[in-house]
Amino acid sequence: MAPELMGLIGVVVLLLLLAEGVPIGVGTGAMALVFGAIVANRWFVRHRGLITGVFSAASSTGQLIFLPAIAHLAHGPGWRWAAGLVAGFALLLVPVVLLVMRDRPSDVGWDAQGNIFVSDGYGNSRVVKYDKDGRYITSAGTKGSGPGQLNLPHSLSVDAKGNVYIADRTNNRIQVWDNDLKFKTMYENVGTPWELCISPGPHQYLYSSNTFPDANNYAVANQTGEVYKMELDGTVLGKFGKAGKQLGEFSGLHEIDCRNPNELYISEIQLWRAQKIVLRPATK
Repeated sequence: MAPELMGLIGVVVLLLLLAEGVPIGVGTGAMALVFGAIVANRWFVRHRGLITGVFSAASSTGQLIFLPAIAHLAHGPGWRWAAGLVAGFALLLVPVVLLVMRDRPSDVGWDAQGNIFVSDGYGNSRVVKYDKDGRYITSAGTKGSGPGQLNLPHSLSVDAKGNVYIADRTNNRIQVWDNDLKFKTMYENVGTPWELCISPGPHQYLYSSNTFPDANNYAVANQTGEVYKMELDGTVLGKFGKAGKQLGEFSGLHEIDCRNPNELYISEIQLWRAQKIVLRPATK
């Protein structure tokens, strides 16, 4: 008899956990300050204290507004109406969060009009466009390997015409989208791009890193490490560097400053350093 009773108790506990524990936990996490703390730490790193304070004030204000209404519904039509009101307002926020909120953005760029482009690369697989005042305009991209799809967009850069160049890292390619985030073309001949940079001036160049990974996996060292100099149409003009830790070698290359197309500053997160690289025309 005891084993059957213990089995019945186990089933009841499991059903309670699935039917009430999990939904209550998810709901509490979504509506309590725990969620606000996650948002503040992930999306507002430089102003997390201010944003946490705003969330706290908003929570208190919401309680002052909603608690009397919830209490009235609970004593009147019943508790189901009260619960429905809370759930309804929470569901209304879901499309706003999915549409507007970023999830660990990996890079940012601007066009000539000041519009802002953000590669939303780690939690999502998309690029988001805002106007110069930070108002949402549009977004594009889903996770995948087809044209217009992304898998860890790790960097982006914008040319003088407003085209957006995206380092589609895990798909081993660079994608080019127009200013409205419509797919135009892609370059698949430059390894695994982690970082992109487009130089200024009347003749712009595209620089792309085939980065030697953070994990120091030397099995791929002979396939990675170099930086490509390209025309904007994808034509490779040359490359330099290799995987390693010596001067002129790169490990974990994560950033390129190409404001002077022949004088680059390159940062490496694996080695905690920056290198200045001076390019010279190839001798004939």
